[in-house]
Amino acid sequence: MVEKKIYQYDVYTVFKSLKEICSKSSFVIDSIDESIRRITISTRPSLFSYGENIEVIVQPEGDNKTLVYVKSKPRAFFNITAARAVKRNIQKIYGMLDEVLV
Repeated sequence: MVEKKIYQYDVYTVFKSLKEICSKSSFVIDSIDESIRRITISTRPSLFSYGENIEVIVQPEGDNKTLVYVKSKPRAFFNITAARAVKRNIQKIYGMLDEVLV
């Protein structure tokens, strides 16, 4: 699942905020690529899911605008119960960014 959202802040502010919220959240940071402003995070396995792999890319989108692209997918392709969790975790990332940036 892929979702995109534009924020009315510069790309550096949004990426810095994203790194901060991910480090304080329940997500596990797998890697941070400063050169292309990409963070890969994951969720831990649970009773109903093997976890998810999530990629967040932050790109400039004009003057003082930033596009945040979130792509999430379950670790196991056969885990049909993970669909709601995928959507919920994408919303959680945007919700945390909204709280910090708005």
